[in-house]
Amino acid sequence: MANGGVYFYRIAALNAGGESPLSTETKVTLAPDAPVIAPPVGGDKQVTLTWERVAGATAYNVYWNTSGAVISKDQKIPAATSPYVHQNLANGLTYQYQITAVNAGGETAAAPVRVTLVPDAPAAGSASAGDKQTTVQWSAVPGATGYTVYWNAGGKVTGRDAALDALKAPLPHTGLANGGSYYYRISARNEAGASPLSQEFSTTLAPDAP
Repeated sequence: MANGGVYFYRIAALNAGGESPLSTETKVTLAPDAPVIAPPVGGDKQVTLTWERVAGATAYNVYWNTSGAVISKDQKIPAATSPYVHQNLANGLTYQYQITAVNAGGETAAAPVRVTLVPDAPAAGSASAGDKQTTVQWSAVPGATGYTVYWNAGGKVTGRDAALDALKAPLPHTGLANGGSYYYRISARNEAGASPLSQEFSTTLAPDAP
């Protein structure tokens, strides 16, 4: 038999005298196979879920949480269609999903999948000037495991400029020239990748003594 199929039956009783008339017809529907899920794709505050159509399935349910193993009591998105875009999520969190195929015979769950969203961009930081150095400060971003500080001496900082690696703030930036101005933007990162860059900020070092 094939999962998802519908099977019809009529029954006859037998004895030495022969076979009775057939019973009224009855039918049974087998629960569908579990759907095959593609790796979920994380975006900015959203996740795209894709799965293959299952023979005999009449609907698909998506269960999800951010706390661990998914169970049937978790948040449910009923009657979802593939691809399904789960929106209005929080960047920096890990989302777990379980997708089920449904028909009159029951509900069959696929193996759960998970995806982590990139962090939000850090809020604009600040840089305080010292002697041939600055100290770069910023607020921690939820879900970030590290930060990249991009900088230059002319403004309009991009992700192609020189970069400094940091696990947290503050970050001393040494070896600079007194009298110069320095511009910064910060990106937060985690296992999913890097966030957009923060707004630019800058500071100017005092000149050397004459």
